[in-house]
Amino acid sequence: MSDALTLEELEAETVLELPDRETLALVVIRNVANNTRIKINVENVNVGVQVCALVEVIDSLTLDSLTCAIRQ
Repeated sequence: MSDALTLEELEAETVLELPDRETLALVVIRNVANNTRIKINVENVNVGVQVCALVEVIDSLTLDSLTCAIRQ
């Protein structure tokens, strides 16, 4: 069994903070034909995935060439 850390050793430890699960994401929708871009801030990546799924459906139903990307 290892020895307990001293107060100095404990205070010297590095603490890393993870981003919240509800971190905002940016969805970028692009019309390839005319290079028009729409940027939308969404609540989290899960919402971004849903937005991009709808963009894919719209793209398949129209003559427009749309792309969708999610950025954090």
